[in-house]
Amino acid sequence: EEHHRSARRPQKGQRRFSTTPAPVEEAPKGKPVPAWQQDSKEAASIYDVVADKDGHAMLLPLSGGEAKAVADMPENEPVTIRVFRFFEDKADEKRIWERELRNVNSGSLQWLLVHLAPKMHSVSGAKYGKWFTAHHVRVLPKHLTSGYFMCEEGACPLAKTFGATTSAVKSLVSGEKLDTGYFWFASPDRHGDGPSHKDVADDECLEQHGWQHLGRQGLFDGDLFLAKLTRTGSTSEATMSQVLRDLSPEN
Repeated sequence: EEHHRSARRPQKGQRRFSTTPAPVEEAPKGKPVPAWQQDSKEAASIYDVVADKDGHAMLLPLSGGEAKAVADMPENEPVTIRVFRFFEDKADEKRIWERELRNVNSGSLQWLLVHLAPKMHSVSGAKYGKWFTAHHVRVLPKHLTSGYFMCEEGACPLAKTFGATTSAVKSLVSGEKLDTGYFWFASPDRHGDGPSHKDVADDECLEQHGWQHLGRQGLFDGDLFLAKLTRTGSTSEATMSQVLRDLSPEN
């Protein structure tokens, strides 16, 4: 089983990163600014990663409309995607690795439901915590099919660039399978044991590590999200996006 653990605090005497840049809430001036308001015109160029029936990655605009096959997109033209990150300790959302998505795993839109609901990813649900944040990152389409590596203890030693599961994960703990599936991602900020990239919001991070952090939204309560979604009677990706749009952050 692939793991999706929350990043843990470094032990005494250890450093999680070789540099300690200030947290980045939004991209600096001159960088692309994410549209957190999903009904804005900019949302047409921001995507959720979804899957077709064969598990291939598709990009679905946050504003709605037709999904585009990743395989049909120029592999070296950056796109902006939305990813979701869970953690157990609410206070961890202030940690730099959570605020900037450094050396951690995250998941696609469908991962929200699969992780939170009982008898899907785990028997009880919310195995890696109920709190979550949403992040916008620029990536190269080729990295959405380049393979996924588990991050542990704040490091992704095997991941050379941003990566994703090569096909959607469909299997559930119940033994059933999803019709389409979800994706996991890895966002390393360094190569092997080298130094951490100083500013993951700059263009150089995209060039060297295959991703660029544009901003974050949250903290969100997963229990509240799941309750609101359940009341709709639908688990479609369009419905999940609508519930997210109406969900108020905790901070």
